[in-house]
Amino acid sequence: MPEYLKLRFGSDRLKAYLSGLSLIIYVFTKTSAALFSGGIVLREIAGWNVYVSAVVMIVGTGVYTAVGGLNAVIYTELFQTITLVGGGLLLMAIGFTKVGGMQGLRHDYGVPESFFQLLRPASDPDYPWPGMLICIYAGSLWYWCADQVMVQRALSAQSLAQGRGGAHVAAFLKVLPLFCMSLVGVMCYALYPDAQGTFTRLNLFKCIDVAVTSVVSSPQQHTNR
Repeated sequence: MPEYLKLRFGSDRLKAYLSGLSLIIYVFTKTSAALFSGGIVLREIAGWNVYVSAVVMIVGTGVYTAVGGLNAVIYTELFQTITLVGGGLLLMAIGFTKVGGMQGLRHDYGVPESFFQLLRPASDPDYPWPGMLICIYAGSLWYWCADQVMVQRALSAQSLAQGRGGAHVAAFLKVLPLFCMSLVGVMCYALYPDAQGTFTRLNLFKCIDVAVTSVVSSPQQHTNR
């Protein structure tokens, strides 16, 4: 994108501005979130310190990127996609078995009905539907069409047909988190009632961290009602 803007408007300053802005946004949003979530998983499963885990992931990522280039990044992300999607769907299947299907999840565990609503009333304090629709379109347009990471992967296609096919596959995969992430989170809420008392806005992420990593590390250990 910085190169495109330079060619389009003939401005090195615009190129430098977008490059710096993209780097700052990427570090403080995507990279930090990925390192933190990975550190949480390694802490719960392997007992590693979160900061040590972050350093290990940074060094490991830098090494295979420097050695293998973009091909190494793409093949690594392909493996990660298969692992994450397959693991998420497996957890969803295990969770549905434990809670007795969707009907059991909705009616037997005291899960709030709002957890199953994609579009909530405009008066909802957390996710009003006007804000959700506006933010989703604005954020998705930027991320999927202008973000450097997405554009880089599209431009790495060997042909226009492959680039279009990759975009279609990505759109299909984007639907799966509703099932292998969101529903798994709701099941964690149902299967770990000890965390429900602290399920508030202030410590929501801490509750999810503990519940999801507990399911990943020991899926057979859960609390029945």
